[in-house]
Amino acid sequence: MIRILKKEISFMRIIISLLFTIGVGFGQATGIFSVQGESLFGIEGQYESEDVDGGSITSTILGGSYVLDGDLEFFGSYYTAEVKNDNDSSLDYDMTGFGYGGFYHMKADESFPVNVKIGGAFSTIDALGDWLDNAGAKLTGESSAFGGGVYKNVYDKNGTSIMGFINIFSVKTEVTLDVAENANYYAYRETTKDEISSLNFGVAVRNGDLFIAPSISRNDDDSSFNVTLGFLLPQ
Repeated sequence: MIRILKKEISFMRIIISLLFTIGVGFGQATGIFSVQGESLFGIEGQYESEDVDGGSITSTILGGSYVLDGDLEFFGSYYTAEVKNDNDSSLDYDMTGFGYGGFYHMKADESFPVNVKIGGAFSTIDALGDWLDNAGAKLTGESSAFGGGVYKNVYDKNGTSIMGFINIFSVKTEVTLDVAENANYYAYRETTKDEISSLNFGVAVRNGDLFIAPSISRNDDDSSFNVTLGFLLPQ
């Protein structure tokens, strides 16, 4: 069982990097649609199913952002995920977690043609499954990231605006396997750390107070397609 658990660390690293990319997107549309001096709330949600190396993940994510005076943004997200193992369905498990972070937005002006944002995010996640409980094991992970992006209004007419964007982040992940000593297993603890580069680009379309933001994310060798739907609440 220890050998199986150690293999799950590698699988979970992929899941964490994927969920991070989805989670950080919740700081996307609210901030980029705000204008200088405007305070704005944004409520966002996303459902996604992705195949990854060794299995698949189906996730549901809810989040929100608050932008103060058009430049300082805070965001948070809560997510749940169902992880399937291609080789052994008895090793399937669920995951829950949350993320939070912030950005500083520098809006375009006469001397600078594009908008720029810079900031960071942090997320944690826990795996939940009967087979983990039976082994007296805990599988947890966390990620932190720092980076930013550029975005620009490419269309604005008849109440509809479209923003093109690209983001680049440096992401550090840490996955910990902790097995308590019991009648079947000895005490064991292992932490695996990794650092990846994350690239995310796409468009965000706003019509009135509703928006949709499809994007493509690439974390080292893994890619995913994401679509976020949301509602903006001007203050």
